Amino acid sequence: MAVTLAQDGIDKRDWLMAWCRASLAKACEQAVDLAYELNFRRVILEGDSPTVLRKLCSPAKDMSLISMIIKSVKTKIESFKNVTFQHSPRICNKVAQRIAQLGRSSLETNIWMAEAPPMIDELIKNDRWWTAPSI
Repeated sequence: MAVTLAQDGIDKRDWLMAWCRASLAKACEQAVDLAYELNFRRVILEGDSPTVLRKLCSPAKDMSLISMIIKSVKTKIESFKNVTFQHSPRICNKVAQRIAQLGRSSLETNIWMAEAPPMIDELIKNDRWWTAPSI
């Protein structure tokens, strides 16, 4: 596929960026699906791709390679009372990166509702140090 893209004038680096955006948009779609199934009415969608977040916030019709996913998410979020989009630079999101690593290494779908897995507890504490009251 990369050969075909290169022949059509699309650089391999551009293809890789499009693939990364598609992965992030798909993760957003799955998060929206889960929030809907759990009857959440207010949702915060946080991600490290400003491009995907801009596309989700824009009223304009998306014409990119991820347009079908963007359209799907936009349609689904209409059922929520409130949706907030937040950008978090990747460097500030070590917990999400670790969970993504766990997800790639697992053959099952895992959903944690009450507690985080022990292997990421320390990362959560470190990520939230600035929100905890000092004792």
